[in-house]
Amino acid sequence: MLTNDKPAKRICQANSVFFMDLEEILRALKVKGILDREGLKQLMEAIEMEDRTIIKAKSALGINLNNY
Repeated sequence: MLTNDKPAKRICQANSVFFMDLEEILRALKVKGILDREGLKQLMEAIEMEDRTIIKAKSALGINLNNY
């Protein structure tokens, strides 16, 4: 399951259901070299704008989006 919803994550954990969240997917893209820093920044900017959300893991991923 793919989710960013905290209650859904708790239900998955309680029922031993595997899930991934956006932070894990973004980290995998970075670690595996699928996206470089700039590509990851552009993807996160697009996600934030399209989904009207804030990606809290930016600093953990080494990305600063404050300049756009």
